[in-house]
Amino acid sequence: MRKSSLDKEKQEKKRGKVVTMPDKTGDAEIQEVGGGGEGAGNKAPHRGRKKKVLDSDAKEELHKGAKKALTETACKYRRIYRQGGQTGWLTTSVSRPAVLGRLNAALVEEPGRFQSRRLLGECRSFVRMANGSSGARAGTHDDRVMAMAIGLAARAELAERSRAAS
Repeated sequence: MRKSSLDKEKQEKKRGKVVTMPDKTGDAEIQEVGGGGEGAGNKAPHRGRKKKVLDSDAKEELHKGAKKALTETACKYRRIYRQGGQTGWLTTSVSRPAVLGRLNAALVEEPGRFQSRRLLGECRSFVRMANGSSGARAGTHDDRVMAMAIGLAARAELAERSRAAS
């Protein structure tokens, strides 16, 4: 005699496996965490509880909302960059080379403007990869490079908006 799928799910719960069901909203899943059946030796405190697990898009939206709330309320930043109605700078395969090109031009035209040794060190380790992309050499970082590039681009865009408005 074969066991029904419901009986199999109950057995999996007893063995400590996770049973996943789609959420009604479609943007998450409900996971019921089983565990600790007789003789399993697993006395997990979460046995039988349900938890909502968000997919990657929903997690990203939640993260963006939390970041926005933090910067606008808790940190009380008055001037937050907005682009196309969204808070922050959207880095894409189109915008990334553009902002890096602007930074490169600024480094060539006004090298004395950049006084941070750490930024300049990261610039020296910023290379073109074999696949045509650019980024930090293995084992190094490019956070300061990207921050400066985005900052210069945002500043230029805000100046352009200001000129257009007047």
